[in-house]
Amino acid sequence: MPGKEHNVFVVVRLGSLGDVVLTTGALQAWHVRTGAEFIFVTKQAFAPALENHPAIKEIITVPDKYLTTTGWLNFCRLLARRFKGLQLIDLHCSLRSRILRIMWPCRTYTYPKLALHRRMFGLTGMDLFRRGLLKSNIPQRYFRALYPGPPARYTLEPRVYLSTNEKTGAKKTLEQAGICLSSRHVPVKPLVALHPYATHRAKAWPTDNWLALATLLENRGMDWIIIGRENYSLLPDSSRDLTSRTDIRQTCALLEHCTALVTGDSGPMHLARAVQIPLVAMFGPTTREWGFFPAAKNSLVLEAKLPCRPCSLHGRLRKICTAPCMHHITPGQVLEALNKISGRLDMPSSTP
Repeated sequence: MPGKEHNVFVVVRLGSLGDVVLTTGALQAWHVRTGAEFIFVTKQAFAPALENHPAIKEIITVPDKYLTTTGWLNFCRLLARRFKGLQLIDLHCSLRSRILRIMWPCRTYTYPKLALHRRMFGLTGMDLFRRGLLKSNIPQRYFRALYPGPPARYTLEPRVYLSTNEKTGAKKTLEQAGICLSSRHVPVKPLVALHPYATHRAKAWPTDNWLALATLLENRGMDWIIIGRENYSLLPDSSRDLTSRTDIRQTCALLEHCTALVTGDSGPMHLARAVQIPLVAMFGPTTREWGFFPAAKNSLVLEAKLPCRPCSLHGRLRKICTAPCMHHITPGQVLEALNKISGRLDMPSSTP
């Protein structure tokens, strides 16, 4: 483990968005503990989430031409030559990052991915593997790349650091979306962000439920906006549907103005945690054991208690599945959850 002296490390975590965002809490904790700084290697799409981070000295993005087998070998050589005197922290633990570790001329570190525990729990559901997985979440496992004993989960929550211009731009976007702002440039009504999209179909809440939730919010005197990136929009004719109209940092700036976010197990779920707003997350085929559950006290997860869960690590639906677990979560349950995590909503404790 590194000493107290000032150090610079190279960190590699190529994707996905949520995985990259979740590294930021560990980076900050390491930075505070030792003064260490980091050169972060990732894909171009996820680099914006790391900008302005106080622990990150430089961000290096991997061009697409280097993501082929031959290209990656060449890229590893370039990195190893440029940073030959620096130690490497592998927070990816894939075949690509293992190749980089093999070629690295200095000491390397990696984190306990618990791949065998995950695989065996997914296959057997045995308590032995469940207990091993529940001992730590993903940020804590990242932290253990350098130190054996991670701090409490809530101390490693991710962070995205926004500029004043980005925050000002979010206010203009909200006004253009028809959201009424006060003289202090904050939403007059409680504003709930909705993220209705999912990488895998099994992780998606039914469209009718999203529309019903929007109606329930309006009936309670609340505003809402739709965020996320997808090749279609939930409500393309609505000014409040901002689908694919904001990048990662613009999305974070919008979320910072929101009372809460409602989402599935997704990248924006981690962005909401990174700007410290209340969160209601719906988990279906994925579960707490995988380590991605939000740890903050103002976060609440809704899930159906079905014996067939989890389906898979990332949410791909099993062919034998006949009752998608996301369908068991109702708009009324989401509304109640919003009431529990945010005092600003001022809603009754029960809903019809």
